[in-house]
Amino acid sequence: MIIDIRDLRLKGKTEQNFEFSHQPPMSALDIPGSAFSGDAKVKCLVEIYKDEVFISGTVSFSLTAPCSRCLEPANFHSTIEFDERFLPSYRCEEAEDDRLVYDRDRIDLSQFIDELILTDMPLALLCKEDCLGLCHECGANLNISDCGHDRRNND
Repeated sequence: MIIDIRDLRLKGKTEQNFEFSHQPPMSALDIPGSAFSGDAKVKCLVEIYKDEVFISGTVSFSLTAPCSRCLEPANFHSTIEFDERFLPSYRCEEAEDDRLVYDRDRIDLSQFIDELILTDMPLALLCKEDCLGLCHECGANLNISDCGHDRRNND
């Protein structure tokens, strides 16, 4: 996901819409048995100014994983909005920790998008908000039937 600022400037453009597909890194998946459901979709507007670039847009991604309570398949979908300022590397002395820097009039959004996805990942997935989970004694899925065991200590 490279944005070529020089090419856009040569074409006389000061802003441009982009759409990308991006494969999120498997290292972002901390939930056992989880997998991304296809590529992430990135839609953004690039605004070019003399010594900085603003990029705003959305990143959408989906994943599947076993439910944290009952182990049935669970789905998660998220759309993240972002609005960031990118500075050229020769202005890096002005760049603070929360600023992004680009070099040679090219912005590679891959790492930035990976970080957005990573920070938006759920800690656990549920198949439904009121999932009852599994019986702590016999392992029965309590969403399907009540096994009759005491559920007071069931997480």
